[in-house]
Amino acid sequence: MRKLLALLLLLPNLVFAQPEAGASHLWELAAFGEKPGITYVKISGTNPATTTTFEAAWGESAAYVPLVAAMSTPYCASGSANDTAAGTGARTILVQGVTTSFERFSETVAMNGQTSVNLTTATVVFIDKIAVLTAGSGLLNAGIIQCGTGANSSGDPAVSHQYLGVSSDTAVPAAGAGFGNVSESFFYGVPAGHTAICRNLTISSYLATTPIGIQAVVEGFTNLTGVVKRYAHMLGNNTGGNTAYDPSYIVFPEKTLIVGKLASTTATVGTLSMECLLINNAWEDTAQGVF
Repeated sequence: MRKLLALLLLLPNLVFAQPEAGASHLWELAAFGEKPGITYVKISGTNPATTTTFEAAWGESAAYVPLVAAMSTPYCASGSANDTAAGTGARTILVQGVTTSFERFSETVAMNGQTSVNLTTATVVFIDKIAVLTAGSGLLNAGIIQCGTGANSSGDPAVSHQYLGVSSDTAVPAAGAGFGNVSESFFYGVPAGHTAICRNLTISSYLATTPIGIQAVVEGFTNLTGVVKRYAHMLGNNTGGNTAYDPSYIVFPEKTLIVGKLASTTATVGTLSMECLLINNAWEDTAQGVF
């Protein structure tokens, strides 16, 4: 009788035991930070004025080729004097990217308006994100914030390596407009010892009122050799607001600098996005119940 009672007490756990999460739930678990060695990464970019030749999907609306050597004295600056310690705009920003050894870095920069503020991280080769950490009463960056190299012209670097536009609430974004407080650049540096598995590549033309041809390519520059590999090429023929979508998986090896590019038959605002899992290669053979 005692054995029967013990079995009955255990029965609910046997019946309702939760199964080990499978790969189909891996993306959600990674986004919640519940899978050691796996980080969820969203990559998205906007080009406010696409052309008939491929340009990077970023606010600068220009071609961009990753460097093969460290940047020379990289700095950040704003086009507005209000982006400063006591200003109404951005006061501090977070700058992220990778170094020449393909280690990811995150550096907090205290803004000083249009004046250059040098990065202290050594051997920066790729900057893939700028985000506002603290701001004044305006709650958003007041001017276009860029991190780059070369001569500073009123907050505009001679060579821009990352771009954060100003917030726009209008139907037709003006030049330099963005979402505010975070850069919209389809850039990402896969660090050493990691692999990025990506999916759901999505392309959209925003302002076109008639069907246009729009294309996207996703390229990777690996090991600072200057050699580019094209990982994806998507074609779309859509009107503003419509999207083309590809659920296929794309795998980027370690030490890859990812750049997404857009081109269209008619100038428009183009957007490009995909979601990724950044996997620590050392965890692949561990008992996670996933691999």
